[in-house]
Amino acid sequence: MLLRPGVENREYFFMFDGIDKVLHLGIFAMLGFLFIAAFPRIRFSYFFQIILIYAFLTEILQEEMNLGRSMGKP
Repeated sequence: MLLRPGVENREYFFMFDGIDKVLHLGIFAMLGFLFIAAFPRIRFSYFFQIILIYAFLTEILQEEMNLGRSMGKP
């Protein structure tokens, strides 16, 4: 879901410019919550580094897979 480009869809009342950013934030928040729930004794600095590496890897994979997404453009 993080690697495929989004499709602009305005047929619903709750769609707005930047909704993809809100959805990404929600996805990473849920990922972080589940990670902390699975590994409750992990230090916050390790947790932060792992989530940051995951975010960078998804950005790099978006560019490499040539699906229409990249770091610089939505």
